[in-house]
Amino acid sequence: MIPKMWSAEEYSYKGRFFNIPPTCVVPKPLQRPHPPMFAACSKPEDAETVGRLGVGALNLAMYRDEQLADRVQRYRRAVAEANPVGWLRNQPLCV
Repeated sequence: MIPKMWSAEEYSYKGRFFNIPPTCVVPKPLQRPHPPMFAACSKPEDAETVGRLGVGALNLAMYRDEQLADRVQRYRRAVAEANPVGWLRNQPLCV
């Protein structure tokens, strides 16, 4: 939704859980194509899910190193084959 909000003069959405009436979202980002997007990953499967969306993963550091390493590997595999929700795919920077 966010990349669409950034590019449309007026944005609206009607979904299963909520509706957004026609709204002018400002300010629009100056950066092109748009700033990188990230999502918090609180469940083990979240890193892979956001990777498939081409969004950066913010993994919580409350797990053992082996668990985090597995999440990062799953994220990297998913983001390599992502169908980005925005106009760019986040690139993994570090472990």
